Amino acid sequence: MDWNAVAELATQYEAAGLGSTRQGSFLKDVSRTQKVTGGGVRWLDSLVANGDPAPWVKMAAELLPLIDTAGADARYIVNIQKRLSDGCKPRDWELEVVERVKVRAQAQPVPLTDYQVSVLNAVDGVIHNGNHYYWSRRSGFHDKAMRVVSMAKNTQAIHPDDWKWITDGFKGVVRGVETTAGEDGQIRFWYGPGGWKTVLVMGNGYYHRDKRCVVQDCMCEGQIIPIRTDKLRKRKPKEV
Repeated sequence: MDWNAVAELATQYEAAGLGSTRQGSFLKDVSRTQKVTGGGVRWLDSLVANGDPAPWVKMAAELLPLIDTAGADARYIVNIQKRLSDGCKPRDWELEVVERVKVRAQAQPVPLTDYQVSVLNAVDGVIHNGNHYYWSRRSGFHDKAMRVVSMAKNTQAIHPDDWKWITDGFKGVVRGVETTAGEDGQIRFWYGPGGWKTVLVMGNGYYHRDKRCVVQDCMCEGQIIPIRTDKLRKRKPKEV
């Protein structure tokens, strides 16, 4: 073991403000006694491999003001910032998150459009009412989707990066919302209780939480009811 290098590292931890931490105290002790055994050997090797903590402490300070604008990555940034402030060298995937958050900070959330609200409502329904077994295997994706949707609904705005993530990750949901049986005010036919009925389309498609599908509100016999988009037809079947 190069004890001069260990002593220098102990000095670097002190200079970075980490002299009183477990790592800093450990380095001071072993550099003074020049003796380490058992698990301490592995710990010392890891600290030596980690190197001077000053750059990571500095990066941690730079990340603090970015937490509020990190969006769905905020949870990761908080944990990364804590590791860096302890002098730990960032992992490759952590550096990717940091870079993503820095780029994100340069853009601002934009107000939600009616279309985006429909998509987010559909995504909200899917993640809350979807197959439990399926989501249990994709818990990270599920939790991020919940954070994005919740933040957008609370602020009535969404960051461009979050919107792209939603549209890339929930392409089927987006297609469902965009696939409408007709525009507002158009006549359609629906096979309901008692047979085929003529209905008037009253709005765009949206995800219905109870029906667990995309529907459109329609006027039917004096009442507005949600009808599955794929059950609305332009023409009645010829045999009717």
